[in-house]
Amino acid sequence: MRKTLKRIVAMTLMAMLLIGCLAGCNTENERPEVTLATKNEDGLYTTEPVTLKVAVGRHPEALTKANEIWYFKYMEWWFAQKGYDVTIEVQDSNREQINLMLNTDTMPDIVWAISMSTTDTVKYGVEEHMLLDWTPYLTEDLMPNLLKQYEKNPSMKAAQTAPDGGMYGLPYITPYPYSTIPGMTNRMFVRQSWLKEVGLDMPKTEKEFLDMLRAFKNVKREGKTTYPLISDASFLEKYLWTCLGFYGNDGTRFGTEFMIKDEQVVLPAYSEGYREFVTLMNTMYTEGLIPRDYFSTSSGSAIAMISDAATGVHGWWTLQYVGDDWADQKLLGPIPMGSNDDVYVSRLSDYTLSTVYVSSKTKHPEVVAMMMDFMYSEEGAMMYMYGPKKGEDPLNLVEGWELNPDGTYTTEQVKNGTYPAMELYARDYIRPHDYAGLRVDPITSGTGEMVTYIDAVTGKEFKIIHDRTMTRASNDEQWRLETIETWSPVATSIRLPSAYLDAEIMADMTDIGTAVKQWINQETAKFITGIRPLSDIDTFFNELKGFGVEEYIETYREAYKTFMESTYGK
Repeated sequence: MRKTLKRIVAMTLMAMLLIGCLAGCNTENERPEVTLATKNEDGLYTTEPVTLKVAVGRHPEALTKANEIWYFKYMEWWFAQKGYDVTIEVQDSNREQINLMLNTDTMPDIVWAISMSTTDTVKYGVEEHMLLDWTPYLTEDLMPNLLKQYEKNPSMKAAQTAPDGGMYGLPYITPYPYSTIPGMTNRMFVRQSWLKEVGLDMPKTEKEFLDMLRAFKNVKREGKTTYPLISDASFLEKYLWTCLGFYGNDGTRFGTEFMIKDEQVVLPAYSEGYREFVTLMNTMYTEGLIPRDYFSTSSGSAIAMISDAATGVHGWWTLQYVGDDWADQKLLGPIPMGSNDDVYVSRLSDYTLSTVYVSSKTKHPEVVAMMMDFMYSEEGAMMYMYGPKKGEDPLNLVEGWELNPDGTYTTEQVKNGTYPAMELYARDYIRPHDYAGLRVDPITSGTGEMVTYIDAVTGKEFKIIHDRTMTRASNDEQWRLETIETWSPVATSIRLPSAYLDAEIMADMTDIGTAVKQWINQETAKFITGIRPLSDIDTFFNELKGFGVEEYIETYREAYKTFMESTYGK
């Protein structure tokens, strides 16, 4: 493990950043003081004309120019109704152009829907103060709608907060009703006909799981080579990590990314859960419960086995390759394995950090704050995503939406076939990019039922309107219903965000992380296939210690400290 002066200095710097730049922090990294403008007698922050320059990232298939879209023209009109004279100049941009603007300190007022890494946020926000810190503007007067969103989800605010306590970007929020399918990488489908043939029920314990696969070895099909289990894209491994008690993200094949277990940030491959994982995988490999060429099986080969009904259990995204046998497929549910008792799965995150940035040099930050906050209201979110209702465009620039008989949104250009979907029309004419502000999920058909889901970890209730009624009448509806019904009882909204690290520390941790991950991937395959004996696992842990894994873990635990405390309490 390297113990250089550079590392020590870097760790000291991070420690100071993480406690909010208290006494002893370098003055160059201190957050500038902000004095908010005061309203005049007319209730305005300014009466002078305001010009806002906006650089936007467009979808690569967008057909129109950024300065042609409706939303920013509408915002000029919206401001005029409030007494402000605002002109918004919009230009198309991309990641490379934004990087040039940042590196030359020529950033426009707003950078729209071009995400920035947490490392870049620290560099341009915490260290160089080029990005606007939103914390002074998060007031009931300026940004009441975003404040309400943060109150609903305190961990989102914690995840958005940089090490110095500043907030240098704005989130894209997709509330729980928009994402009702948890357990995206935990799908292991079991053929019920095979279970019936061997006289077993769906397994509920680790022993029953292995016994099912052992029984499936005896299932024969004339002219076919059959397999108890086949998996692609590491579905099996991610399923096992979940059953061993790890959650917080989708996981990786051999446990090389940080997850949560027992309310603590952990690296699965450097925990006792790893011993249980490789033991399970070794059992499956040596007993022939997975193919001998499991680790070299291509996606195409896996698809062929699934399509040929040659495997009793398969890991895949959907049921698209099972032909008419989709009704025969049931999902393996959460099975506690190893020493673990509780299984949780993190559903898709309901927010994406920092998709909009504002320059700290903008002359009227209060006006910008009002504009951005409008997007976190239901009215503003609807206007951003879909524009005005037909006949209600105050600018008479766009057709406006209307409802089909089935309750879906449409326009004249969608009805006449110019655009195949409202989403594509809106992308060209209404908004600059999908991923900004609050995502509204238009529920209009009334065909679905109101369902209450309870977060398995926090106990928080989510009431969701299902916008479609599913009846298991197709392979698409089968896998969706199976996923919802099987994994929702153990689903949680807790998901680790990207960690904030100082650029120098990040470079150091990247060096350690690369070495650690390479060794884990290399040696885990050996443990599973028996090339390296399981009795060497303690030696393996010591080898990782030599690479600096404990310092690596502790660095990220500190970086996640605020998020974890806001989620679980101190």
